[in-house]
Amino acid sequence: MDLSPCSPTSPGHKSQAEADLLERKTTVMRLQNRLQKIFAKQLTPGKSVWCWRYEKNESDHTFQASVHISLLDRSFTGGWAATHQAAQMEACNQLAAFLDKDFKA
Repeated sequence: MDLSPCSPTSPGHKSQAEADLLERKTTVMRLQNRLQKIFAKQLTPGKSVWCWRYEKNESDHTFQASVHISLLDRSFTGGWAATHQAAQMEACNQLAAFLDKDFKA
């Protein structure tokens, strides 16, 4: 078995799909942490900082995600995307842009 760094079977090698999944999870986690930091004094233990909603367009099989931030009484909706995960990233981008503008750290 070839375990060189270029080998797709080497333990350190990640497929593009695995890398994309890791990037998405990291982005979502960082955004959640950012919200928890911003609203630390208003959050109660066990209360989620956000609520996700997903829509599927049956005609073209695309997805749209919305995230509601109850402490802001505001929702952020991304564009239609080919996958559920891509739709979530679209909504994360909308929320992050808002936080970058209105909640600079």
